Amino acid sequence: MSFKDSRLDHVQDAANIIPWEADPQTWQFAYVGSQAERILGYPLDQWYETDFWTSNIYPEDRQFAINFCATSSKTLSYFEFEYRMVKANGDVIWLRDIVNVEIENGVPQVLRGYKIDITAIKQLEQTLRDECDRLAESFENQNEKLKGTRQRIEGSQNSLRTSEEAKIRIIRDMQKFRDFLDAAPDAIVIVNESGVIVFASAQLERIFGYRPEEVVGADMELLLPKRFRRRHRANFVKFFQNPHARDMGVGLELSALHKDGSEFPVEISLNPVRTDKHLLVSSAIRDITTRKALQLRAEKGTEVKHLYTVAPVGLCYFDKDLRFLYINEWLARINGLPVEAHLGKTIQEVLKDIAAGAVPQLCHVLQTGEPIIGGEIEVETPAHPGELRHYTHNYYPDKSKDGTVVGVSCVVQDMTERKRAEAALREAHEQLEARVQERTQELQAVNEVLSVQEKELRGNAEGLRKLTGRLIVAQEDERRRIGRELHDGLTQDLAALAIDAGRMEQEAEATEGRDQDGLHKIKEALMGMSENVHLLSRQLHPAIVDDLGLSAALQSLCEEIQRNEGVQIDYEVDGVCTDIPNSHELCVYRVAQEALRNVVKHSRATRARVHLHSKNGMLKFEVRDNGRGFNLDEAKNKIGLGLRSIEERVWFVGGIARVESGPGDGTVISVSIPPT
Repeated sequence: MSFKDSRLDHVQDAANIIPWEADPQTWQFAYVGSQAERILGYPLDQWYETDFWTSNIYPEDRQFAINFCATSSKTLSYFEFEYRMVKANGDVIWLRDIVNVEIENGVPQVLRGYKIDITAIKQLEQTLRDECDRLAESFENQNEKLKGTRQRIEGSQNSLRTSEEAKIRIIRDMQKFRDFLDAAPDAIVIVNESGVIVFASAQLERIFGYRPEEVVGADMELLLPKRFRRRHRANFVKFFQNPHARDMGVGLELSALHKDGSEFPVEISLNPVRTDKHLLVSSAIRDITTRKALQLRAEKGTEVKHLYTVAPVGLCYFDKDLRFLYINEWLARINGLPVEAHLGKTIQEVLKDIAAGAVPQLCHVLQTGEPIIGGEIEVETPAHPGELRHYTHNYYPDKSKDGTVVGVSCVVQDMTERKRAEAALREAHEQLEARVQERTQELQAVNEVLSVQEKELRGNAEGLRKLTGRLIVAQEDERRRIGRELHDGLTQDLAALAIDAGRMEQEAEATEGRDQDGLHKIKEALMGMSENVHLLSRQLHPAIVDDLGLSAALQSLCEEIQRNEGVQIDYEVDGVCTDIPNSHELCVYRVAQEALRNVVKHSRATRARVHLHSKNGMLKFEVRDNGRGFNLDEAKNKIGLGLRSIEERVWFVGGIARVESGPGDGTVISVSIPPT
């Protein structure tokens, strides 16, 4: 049997089916349908390479798939199995392989079958299991934690943190629900009564070309062709007057507008969503461009019988008199009759109960050549007695080359499990929303207590910062006084003594006195003491800042540290105004002292860069070294007085101080101070 004709390409594409033919010994493909490139992303020519199938099976499933296929092909003429393959982009896809074995003289000659994409079904099953488990666990955990929160909230500040953590967990739960919507194959869009989009899932970008953040806050008519907007507005108003659920399809021919201006066909389901204050409408939007195109490509082919045998959906074909020409075992079993009991008979003769609703639709397709997509029916069938099952049916016209409709192809899918899963998800969502509302009300009460305590803490912190600022000012004033006294008094006295000692040394030298060496040592000691007192005076209060300004003071500081400590310091200054307040200059100078002291004592740096400049009226200062750096997260609870004093000083003058560092990356201390 060949796969080269395309009579039911639309069926294969609509159900994500890949027909294939392969050697049972080497697994090398002899034929692969064009759907393979769309579903898995690999060019068709790669599929015909040796070991392509085995190489691209998901590693954890590879041995099972190869062994199962090898064993089954030797003992069975028909078998099915499920496994995962790796797509060209690295994603993992679930496949169900339905295989027929052509055997001659007891030896398998050819394998033919269909690979069916069942990823969405697997994901939906897993999501439902995870969501149910999570909801049950979350409910119990939240109740226990809320009890503890109520007990600790009376007089305990730690209880407030626990309540905040509960709030964060609920927010995370909501984020997981958003992630679930983003994982749905359809684009989910939620709008309010004004037609403004308040939520859009990630699939919107794939279908419409817009990122979700581009459309949130915009009018929903952004996604509609202009010619439909007036009519849509009237229908929108009617919907909110009588909100009700509308399932996907329902026979409507709908179009949407892509970001690039192109139009494409869609199916849309609507569901009203009520909150405490608003009525919203949630819509699931599905792009059916491919399905529409497949309807136009339907042609007769030689693989019909084979496809009818292995396809996991119901398939049948009616001629112009609505007689069954083909029907597969799946659909015949649903009808409770063998395949032979259908062939050559009209639908009225075989299915009296269903014919009344189906015949008018089939006649419409025969007369107009237009397909009917998305029909739904809920019925009890012989295959499932005593149980109502949900089925969808699509009718496609079969046209000859001159455009004449010569028959109708019918595709029936059992949607019962999917409907049940959707209902379970809706119920889980409603339960989650109810629990979130309960927790929100409880957290509001906690937040009121938090708000009062937060105000008290902020008032205490503000008072402490103001006191710190006054202490810094008082400290600097006292340092300035002591520094002046040291400089004007003790330093000058020591200098005078050093001069006298020098004069006495010269006189002793001239008279060849015996005390020349002693006088020299006294002079050197006095000069050293004078230098130390001068250095102490500068450390207590940098008079150079008052006398020469910030730029010159920083340059002198850099040269002094480079000279005394052996660390190369590059100093740059550009674009700094001259009317900087003295408090700002003194703040920057003190920050430079502390930062360079850290470079020398802790960083093990060999080089540092000091940069002073202005930007948009802001005074900017930065010290950057090439030292060993440190882990900021680990240092948060160990921060020393030096870095704390930097932050306090800069905050006091209305500025911001930042520290950036990492192991092996050096350290950067930057300061930004606005103009007064």
